[in-house]
Amino acid sequence: MPIYLRPALTQSLIEHLHGDIDDLVSAWEHLAETSSGFPSPRQRSTIYRWLKDGLPSRGEEVVALCALLNVDPLALFDYHRNGYFSNFAKIRVYLQRGLAAAGVFSPLYRLYRPGPRWPADDMALRCFGRDWFGAEFDNGDNWRTSDYVQVSARFLAPTNSFPRAVHIAYRRRNSPDTMWRFYGTVIAVGDRIELYSEGGAFQQMPRTEPSKINFRTYYGGRPVEWRVASLHDFELTTKFPCHDESVVSFVW
Repeated sequence: MPIYLRPALTQSLIEHLHGDIDDLVSAWEHLAETSSGFPSPRQRSTIYRWLKDGLPSRGEEVVALCALLNVDPLALFDYHRNGYFSNFAKIRVYLQRGLAAAGVFSPLYRLYRPGPRWPADDMALRCFGRDWFGAEFDNGDNWRTSDYVQVSARFLAPTNSFPRAVHIAYRRRNSPDTMWRFYGTVIAVGDRIELYSEGGAFQQMPRTEPSKINFRTYYGGRPVEWRVASLHDFELTTKFPCHDESVVSFVW
């Protein structure tokens, strides 16, 4: 089963960053020669086929292509064509069990995997030439609240309204279990902010600040800390309480 990317957006990024597919292929050849472990380059005809028919679900072609476009794979992931909404219950089982059948959803599985270091995948270093950027926050003495907190990730480099993504994990504070567990992903793409929760919930709102991703999460219930990670450097701030329902929210 192929991995489908958002075709118009992918084509737009290729043209903006490389000019055309021939130039993209040249950039891929150069990076494969100069960066150890970077996937082997592909031919022009192969990339055209990918845009139309999808990429292989095995291997790291999708990650390599996204690295050349300096975009998070999940920001280009075509959730509708890949069956995320129509088959989520089945997909969630695959992801949580780590089954090879996850195939097309392997980029998601890398984020679903719990661990004391999160994200644990070395995709960023191998293909993007940099590690994940991350920041943490917790609900401190406010864990008994019934309010929401707004979390803002402001990207430090100009985004030019390009797609950006942040991924969120959580773990209980003061617990012997130090594993981070995937909480969800928030994507800024085009004129929208899209939220995808671990449980399958989806929300979208207008993208009002090109250099920021804002989202809300329920702040109470139990002592919790969250980790926010991105392939692009960012500064994290929080605002508590936040009752702005125009901001996408993880709802408990």
